[in-house]
Amino acid sequence: MKYIQIHRKNVLWRQSICLFVLISLVLSMSPRPTMAKENVQTDWTRRVITHTITNQNSKLLHFRFMDQNEQEVSLTGNTTSTQSDLLTQNHTVLQSDSLTQGSSTDLASDVLQSFRLTAPIRSALKGDSNLPASYDLRDSGVITSIKDQGNSGACWAFGTLKSAESNAIRKGFLTKNHADFSENHLAWFAFHPSERGGDKLITDGFYPISSNVDAAYTWGGSSLIALFTLARWSGVVSESTAPFQADTLAERSAMAQKMKKSGEVLRYRSNYHMQNATCYDAAPTSAWKNALMNTSALAAGMYYNTAYASKGSAGATYYQTAYAGSTAVKSSNHCVTIIGWDDNYSRLNFPSSHRPKSDGAWLVANSYGSKTDENGYFWLSYEEPSICDVYAFELEKNTKYDTNYQYDGFGWGSAIPDTTSPKGANIFRVRSDYNQSLKAVGIYTITDAQNVTIQIYKNVTSGYPTSGKLVKASTTTASIPYNGFHTITLAKPVALTGGSSFSVVVTYHSKNNTEAYLPIEGTGASTNRVQSLYNSETGQSFYYSPTANSWVDTSAAGQNNVCIKAFAKNTTPKPTISFRSAKIIVGKKETLKLPLTLKHITASQVRYKSSKKKIVSVTARGKIRAKKRGTATITAYGKDVKARIKIVVKKAPSSVALKAKKKVLKKGSALQLKVALSKHSASRKRTFRSSNPKVLKVSSSGIVYARKKGTATITVMTYNRHKAKLKLRVK
Repeated sequence: MKYIQIHRKNVLWRQSICLFVLISLVLSMSPRPTMAKENVQTDWTRRVITHTITNQNSKLLHFRFMDQNEQEVSLTGNTTSTQSDLLTQNHTVLQSDSLTQGSSTDLASDVLQSFRLTAPIRSALKGDSNLPASYDLRDSGVITSIKDQGNSGACWAFGTLKSAESNAIRKGFLTKNHADFSENHLAWFAFHPSERGGDKLITDGFYPISSNVDAAYTWGGSSLIALFTLARWSGVVSESTAPFQADTLAERSAMAQKMKKSGEVLRYRSNYHMQNATCYDAAPTSAWKNALMNTSALAAGMYYNTAYASKGSAGATYYQTAYAGSTAVKSSNHCVTIIGWDDNYSRLNFPSSHRPKSDGAWLVANSYGSKTDENGYFWLSYEEPSICDVYAFELEKNTKYDTNYQYDGFGWGSAIPDTTSPKGANIFRVRSDYNQSLKAVGIYTITDAQNVTIQIYKNVTSGYPTSGKLVKASTTTASIPYNGFHTITLAKPVALTGGSSFSVVVTYHSKNNTEAYLPIEGTGASTNRVQSLYNSETGQSFYYSPTANSWVDTSAAGQNNVCIKAFAKNTTPKPTISFRSAKIIVGKKETLKLPLTLKHITASQVRYKSSKKKIVSVTARGKIRAKKRGTATITAYGKDVKARIKIVVKKAPSSVALKAKKKVLKKGSALQLKVALSKHSASRKRTFRSSNPKVLKVSSSGIVYARKKGTATITVMTYNRHKAKLKLRVK
C-alpha cells in the first residue's frame, strides 16, 4: 500500500490523508534470452509474477492481481466472487502510466495474470473464549504516546514504528518513555537507495520521480515498503538520531536538507534490527488479538475521511459507508495503529447516519496529534470493510548478529510460482577478518501457511550452490503461518571460516498441487511518479530448474537476486598471513628474512615450505637461502590460513655502481640514488652508509637528504660485499 499527500489550492492540508496503494502482480510467460555462463544455466522459461501499478484515478495508485481471464483472485485462496466482503471482479485496463517492465525484460505483456489483495478474513470477530472481551495496550504500558506527522504523507512510517516501539517495550529493550524511533530515517531511506560504490545493494529500491528534495515525506509508503527498508538494516534508529519535524513546509524542507547532507552516514545505522514482520490480513481476528497481547501493536491501513469521524460521550468513533467490499480496500488511504479492542463497544456509540450492525471495535492510535479524535485515539468498528495491510513488527538487539549477508536491498519485486516446490539459493563470501557462526536465515513469504526447508553448504564452488559440503545438522524446516518477513534460527549454528564461501538454499514447499512462490527482485519498473530499480551480479543468486535439472543464474537471466539473507555472529578474529610483495628477486647464495605480516597469529604458529628446495631453501623461522638460479614459491601457512610468495634467483653481482642525477644538492633537498649491478645479477640486500651524516643522511633504500653545507661520500654494499662510492656536495 502507498499513501500520497493531498494538496488543496497549493496549500498543504494540515490533516492530509496519505492515499493508499495496494500491491499487484503481473503474471506472464515468455522465454528469456540465452546467455552464456560457465557452470550455470541461463535460459529463463519460468513464469514470473511482478509488481504492477495501475492508476485507478487521479488520487490512487493501485497494484493489482488478476488471472488470465482478468478475474480478481486472492493469494489467500478466497477466490469466490460471491464473497462480497472480500472480492469483486475487476476489468480495469492498465493505464498508460502503469508500472511496466523495464527495458531489460522481454516478458510478454499480452497475458496479464495477477492476484488482487483482499480485505482481511474477519471470521470470529469476537474472538475465542480464551481471549478477554477487551484489551488496551495503554493499561499494560506497552505503547508509546500519540505523535503528529505534521505536513507530511508519512503516516505509514508512524504506523509501522509505533508497532515496532511497542514490541521493543514488550521485550524489555526500552521503557515506553524511551521508545521513540525515527520516522524521518525510515521515510528517507525508503526512497533513497544506496548509490555508494562497493555496496552490494547499490540502486536497489524506489526512487520518487520528483525534483522536490522532500519527496520522500510526501509520496507516502506502506508497511511493505517499511519492512523492505528495515530488513536491510536501514534502521531502526532513535528519534534523536534523525528527528522528524514537519509542522510547516519550511521544517519539512529543512529536515530533508539535513538528511541529504548527512544521510549516507546514517544509511546502515541501527539501534535495533527488524526480526519479523507478520502480515495478518487473512488471519482470523483472534490472531490479531493474540498478536496485540503477546507481540506488538498492529500497523493497519484503512479508508479515512473526516466526514465519518465522530466524537461522543463514549469517545471518538469511525465507521464509513462510502465503500464496501474490495472497493473499500482499494480506497484505503491512511495508516494507523491498532492498540486494543472491545468486543462490547456498543454500535450505538456510532452516529445513526453511519452505524455498524453489531457491537465491537478496535482501539486505534492516529498520527495527527493529541488534539484530534479523543486525545489522538478512536474506536474503529469491527465491521469497517477497508481495514487491510495489518502488520506486527518485531525487533531484536543490534548486537545479536554482526553481519547481514544479503543481495536484495529492497525486498521482492517479483516471484517465481511453481507447483513443484520452487528452490532458490544465494552464494555468499564470509568476511575476511573474522571467523563466524551462522545463526539464522531471513526470508520473505508471499502466501500464508508456507512450509520451507533451509540448507547450508560450506566451501561451495562458484556457480554451484550445492557443490560444497552440506551441513546436515543445520538443515532447518519451518512452518510459517502468515506471510511477511521472517528470521528463522538454524537448527544448529554453522561455523564459517573467514574468507570462505557458503550457500543458503531455501525450498518453498507447495501443497496439494498449488503453487508456492520464490521471492526474487525481478527487473524493476517505472511510472511517471515512481521508479523501482534492482542491481545484481552473476554468481550471486540462483533458481533451481527441475526440468533442466540444473541451477539458473537469476542475474544472468535478467531477474536479479533471490531474496535470501543470512545472519552471522563473529566468533574469533580470522588469522591472516600476507607477504608485503608478491615477488622478490635475490642473488645466488643470498639469504634474507621473508617480508611477512601476521594478524591474530604468532610467528611460532607459522610453517614454511619451498616448492623447489634445490633452488630456494627456507628455515622454520622463515629465512630463505638462494641456492641456484631459477624460480621457486615459498608458502607460509598456519591453521586455515596461508600465503605464497615467488622467489626469483639470479646471478650474484660481480660489480656494483652508484649513480645520481646530480652531485650538488641544495640544503633541505632529497635525492634518490640509483644502484647498477652487473648484468643478469641481483642483490636484494643493499647497505648504504654516509661518511658524514650531519651533511648527508642516507636511508636504507638509498635516498639522501641534504642537511647542511659540506661534502660526504655515500657507499653502497651488496650482500656479497661488492662496494661502490659516490661523492656529493651540499651548497
